[in-house]
Amino acid sequence: MMNFAHTDSLKKLLCVNCQNLLSHFPIYFNPNGPTCGRCPTGENSIRNEAYENLAQFQKFPCCHKENGCLENLFPKDIPQHERLCSYRKYSCLTLDMNCRWRGLSQDLLTHFEEEHPLFLLSEGNFEIDFVNSHKENYLLPYGENLFMVNRTTDSKTGTFCCNVTYIGSNKVVEEYSYKIILESGNKSKVHELTKKLNCPIEIDSKIIRSILNDPLSIVARIEVFREEKLIDNCENKDEDSDLDYELLRELECLVCMEYMVPPIHQCVTGHSICMKCKEKVKECPTCKKEFGNTQNYALAQIISHITYPCKYERCSYKAKAKNIKVHEATCSFGPFKCPLQEYVGCESLIIFDEMYDHILNNHYENLLEMETVSYPFNHDDENEDEDCYIVRYGTKLFKLHYMFNGDNLFWAMQLIGPPEESSKYKFELDVADNTGNNGRAYFKAPCGPLTERCDAFLEDSPHIFWAYDQIKQLIGSELCYRVRIMPSKMDSY
Repeated sequence: MMNFAHTDSLKKLLCVNCQNLLSHFPIYFNPNGPTCGRCPTGENSIRNEAYENLAQFQKFPCCHKENGCLENLFPKDIPQHERLCSYRKYSCLTLDMNCRWRGLSQDLLTHFEEEHPLFLLSEGNFEIDFVNSHKENYLLPYGENLFMVNRTTDSKTGTFCCNVTYIGSNKVVEEYSYKIILESGNKSKVHELTKKLNCPIEIDSKIIRSILNDPLSIVARIEVFREEKLIDNCENKDEDSDLDYELLRELECLVCMEYMVPPIHQCVTGHSICMKCKEKVKECPTCKKEFGNTQNYALAQIISHITYPCKYERCSYKAKAKNIKVHEATCSFGPFKCPLQEYVGCESLIIFDEMYDHILNNHYENLLEMETVSYPFNHDDENEDEDCYIVRYGTKLFKLHYMFNGDNLFWAMQLIGPPEESSKYKFELDVADNTGNNGRAYFKAPCGPLTERCDAFLEDSPHIFWAYDQIKQLIGSELCYRVRIMPSKMDSY
């Protein structure tokens, strides 16, 4: 049975300090009124155990409800949820007292790029200065997550202190550790130090200079990882074995020199070639004999058990033959077709790292920088209404398809990247009431892998659809909706 604290009662159950609900235990009496576990405890405070015993069986809304969170939780779950809630707002993390920015974690990266680019550690590298005393906070994008790096140098004591903390709503990341890799300026000497997140690393200048042979400069690099086991991207334990490069070299295609995967074709003499190249050449490059439709089934059976590396040099992904080409087609280290090609006719091929700049500079009208979309809506128009937006969440890019066919409205959010990672995200859609009646339509669905435009709303593709008749009372002359992306694991909090 779901128990919710009554709305009228909630107005009376507020912390005297932070004005949030008394849902975060422990709860205390003090002379000024009750305080919650979010706030410091006063000297004359007394624990209100009677209230806690009753309230523990009630569900309370998240303190970030005003920002859009719809979760209702028992008090035992409130602390962790509110700490990781994707609707939690952050102040600017820099120590710039003049910056009044406040926003959600997924907007932090954009804020730093636009307002504080000098405090953005895009590559995780920085130089350690032991001469001057200073203290700064930096934003570190690492993979799909964001971290804050606090750096402090005390020139009097000759010490440097570094601490890394996670920013966002991914619970699993809190299990991670970080390492700081120290190198002499010419990289002849290297020293590593490792700590859990939120645990500072302190470095003595005399000790580290001695270890690195008294270099003229010291460069630091920060890496974040899961300490219990460095998880690679393979799908099962068989794929975790070391790559046999000697065997893989025997599988190089005679034309493109990439490793062959089934189907493998062969000429009448027996020389093998990959399917992609077989379609391009008329004769075998080795013996000049013709290629028929003969496949090397025996070789295909053998290599089905071999682990392949991704063909892109910077990528560490490896998998069996049946999966490696699927990954390579969307590997973030390889070239992508412009994701708006089907909508605007752009034929550009772009490296993922340059994708956002390409959209920003060439297709700005399709870049959804705000959460809200609003445009004229005409139900009587007989033509299908379609649109597409690119949405950024942290360091990831997504493609939002929209279509109205006269009877139904459809939305699909697709990850621009490895398809196996799309299940890590979900999106929510909130249709606003433009008629003044304070109505609302809300739905959420998993994000899907990137597909062709015509496949975005197939039955087995993740998407949202509403019949127009269900929400027509919310739509006037404009359709207005808010769309947000979040980690899929938020459902388990």
